[in-house]
Amino acid sequence: MIKMRAARISPGNKTMFVLLALMVTFKGAEGQSEVPPVGPVRVNAEAGSRVTLSVLFSVADDAVVKWSKGSLPVVTWKLGSNVPADVAGAHSDVLRLERDGSLSLVDVPLSYSQNYTVVFTKSGVADAQAVFELKVYERLQNASITPEPALAVEGLEVFSLRSSVQQGEVERRRWFLDGEEINSSSPHYSLQEEQLLIHQLGRGDAGSYSLQLRNPLSEVKVHLNLTVLYGPDEPVLEVLPAQPFYESGDSVTLSCRAEGFPVPSADWLFGGGVHPGSQRGVLTLTDLVVAQGGSYTCRLRGARHTKSTVLLIYERPVGYPECSVHATVSNDLQYRCQWPGGDPRPSLAFPSVSNGSVTAGVLSLTLAPSEGLDWKTIVCRAQHPLLEASCNVTARQPVEFLPRVGAAVDPDGRIAVTIECLSDAVPDAVVTWLRAGQAVSSSNQHQISANTTQLTVRHFNISEFIREDFSCICSNPLGNKSRTTRLRGPSISDSSLLPNQEGTAVTLTWEVPPLSLVTGFDVQMRGPALDETLQRSGEFRSIQVKPGWARSAGVLHLDPQSTYHFRVIPSAGRTAGEPSMQNRIGPGDGLSGAAVAGIAAGIPCGILALLISTALLYLSVSRCRRSGQPRYPVSRAVEKAVASQPDSALPDYNKLHAPSELSLAVPKFVPPPPVRTATTV
Repeated sequence: MIKMRAARISPGNKTMFVLLALMVTFKGAEGQSEVPPVGPVRVNAEAGSRVTLSVLFSVADDAVVKWSKGSLPVVTWKLGSNVPADVAGAHSDVLRLERDGSLSLVDVPLSYSQNYTVVFTKSGVADAQAVFELKVYERLQNASITPEPALAVEGLEVFSLRSSVQQGEVERRRWFLDGEEINSSSPHYSLQEEQLLIHQLGRGDAGSYSLQLRNPLSEVKVHLNLTVLYGPDEPVLEVLPAQPFYESGDSVTLSCRAEGFPVPSADWLFGGGVHPGSQRGVLTLTDLVVAQGGSYTCRLRGARHTKSTVLLIYERPVGYPECSVHATVSNDLQYRCQWPGGDPRPSLAFPSVSNGSVTAGVLSLTLAPSEGLDWKTIVCRAQHPLLEASCNVTARQPVEFLPRVGAAVDPDGRIAVTIECLSDAVPDAVVTWLRAGQAVSSSNQHQISANTTQLTVRHFNISEFIREDFSCICSNPLGNKSRTTRLRGPSISDSSLLPNQEGTAVTLTWEVPPLSLVTGFDVQMRGPALDETLQRSGEFRSIQVKPGWARSAGVLHLDPQSTYHFRVIPSAGRTAGEPSMQNRIGPGDGLSGAAVAGIAAGIPCGILALLISTALLYLSVSRCRRSGQPRYPVSRAVEKAVASQPDSALPDYNKLHAPSELSLAVPKFVPPPPVRTATTV
């Protein structure tokens, strides 16, 4: 009878438990262990270790024990016999039969993984047997994961992760992605023996893959970081600051990026080549100019993807729009509006007279003259992407004017007279000249300025010249005005004297009539001599000579206790005019000598008149008394003594304040600028 110790007995084998008890002990590096006795018994052993399949047999010692490896008998022996066990020669190095019938395997190789059957035979007793399943393992070593193909590219229909182990048999495999076990039931994954299949590989399949390998003796875990190559996608462009357009002088940054692994590199193309300032897809442009405007293209290296953006760069026009109006050859009015510079060119329009027509940069409009255009303001509206502005111009016919006259002496002593007729008109008036009713054209004697507003007459006799009439006619397309001028000889209309507080200096001023010809002034003084060379103080003497444009003279170093008289004599070449009124300064300012003489002569006359009046009054009273009737004296006007004053007497200061013709300096003629106005909106 075979007795066994078991950890568990199945209900179907209770009757067999009475007849058969088998204890199998696994002895190895880890010692002895018990296994279940019912049915096939699994024994796991490490390759190279010692394994014993132990049994206990309680029947007589003459029983025969037979061990078979699979279906092949390998050991036979009679229990208790002194004869050695019969071991198959091919297994003699491995198999050992113990005295109790147990079977030991020494340095068990992997090839001895097999089912082992032991049969106990004894006469008169039924055979008893037990079956062992021996599994020999090596410890798992050098496990790895290999991607197939080597490059994981997005879009592959099937991508494989194949596992391999250099040592040891794997009984179980488990796959993980980023720490979570992969669900093999998902249609995206398939598990086939030693590999994991991924269908329709995408960028989301990138990550850390782990593989857990197990057998009864060991467990290993290997990792693989999978990078999925994808892209590059379509580039994404960014312009900072984002504006519809930019002004010259601004700065802008262009950036280009695209999703992909590896990260794609980008270049900026402009003007047919790679822009030298492009770095890693970023292009910074500073101090923009108009020439930098245009299409900028981002190109991904190693790919056909490109994307473009357009930079609009504008430049402000110069200043503001300018309006003007001119007369054409056909005597029409040509209105003109211009705004120079700028990119793009500004749009200009005369909305009130041109039906909204728009021109870039310069706008010209010709209209026939009419009364409706006289003093009518024409507005030009200008538009540019950066600003809007406007200007206007008003055409008007010439207005009334006064001629201006000037004279000068050339180095030869000859006089040149300049007459200017300038009428306020838009467009500028053209002047036609007449002398004594005859048209004047440019010649050696007559010179007309380029703008026709000045006539210069040379080489003439003043005495004859001042007897002739000069006429000028100012005209533009809207009308004309004329003026006839008869020039005057040298003269002074008014003069005055302004002393300083101490009475040691005076400023003498004078005025000249507008049409008077003057080329110089002789400033004269009467009084104490200013220096030793002037001995006579009772006569006027020249102290200063002034040019024709002068209107004042200063005199210094006067004696405040003395009396001085001043006058100015105008001249035109060698022809002298009448002296100005006299102006006096000094303590004797009360009465002049002539005035004192007049007063002295008038006193006796006054006394005589008083006596005559008294006598007449007496006679009247006497006559009234004789007649008995009252009579009233008849008054008579008292004659007034009038003292005449010679040329050297003091001037009438009341007359000095009477209105006089305004004095005009010799003009410096400058052509009038065009009428231009500008208004910013």
